[in-house]
Amino acid sequence: MCAAFWKPKSVSHLQILKDERDGESATTTFNFSNAPLTRQRMLLPIYKHKKQILYALEEFHVIVIVGETGSGKSTQVPAYLWENGWT
Repeated sequence: MCAAFWKPKSVSHLQILKDERDGESATTTFNFSNAPLTRQRMLLPIYKHKKQILYALEEFHVIVIVGETGSGKSTQVPAYLWENGWT
């Protein structure tokens, strides 16, 4: 089975990617560029771990965050810190 990759701004709001093996719909992809910025941030995988990350930093001061490319590690964690008064 080949994976299908989505190129930003190359499709309309929703696109059905075809599974090359059997020709049936495999995945629905959301186009982030049409959503408001706050909604885009909430859709990133790291958002559901926001409280745990802030708690861990408060408790341990040094943590290692591992996640897939594009999950929001390098953009959202600094934003969470800034929003919560870390300088």
